[in-house]
Amino acid sequence: MDFQQIIVYLIGAAVVAWLIRAIVRGYRARKYAKCSGCEDSSCPYHTNKK
Repeated sequence: MDFQQIIVYLIGAAVVAWLIRAIVRGYRARKYAKCSGCEDSSCPYHTNKK
């Protein structure tokens, strides 16, 4: 195995790690995405009672 194959494997591993990180972050942020800062009281997702 020469250095070019090692570099290709490292780039592939970095892409896979980036995709896994993006999926995990998207899953975790999904519950906050609807009303993360919305002050619209007519919105059906608005649950902040002041």
